[in-house]
Amino acid sequence: LVPKASADEDTVMTKSLDAGAIDVRDAGDFWQVLTEATELASVRKAMDLAKLTIESAHLTMIPSNTVPIAGDQAKELLALIEELEENDDVQKVHTNFEISEAELAALGV
Repeated sequence: LVPKASADEDTVMTKSLDAGAIDVRDAGDFWQVLTEATELASVRKAMDLAKLTIESAHLTMIPSNTVPIAGDQAKELLALIEELEENDDVQKVHTNFEISEAELAALGV
């Protein structure tokens, strides 16, 4: 993640794509740079050399397919994820579901 306050989209896009990144996405106050796992170190090094501020850089899973859920399924799934995240033996939880903003509001999340 690169803070938007530290660099514009064109700069982040040019430096990261030239180094082997796949994409740059808008993530609120940050630019999210996506790379293959094998390219993470080289992209980070290139961005460091370009004097870009890096808030964080880590590997994570991004689903290629997502599944929409709603209603009771959404409520149950959110409860399961919360329990998993609170478990000390679980390091990270990855999911591939989509819940609409309206559904989240209805669930009080």
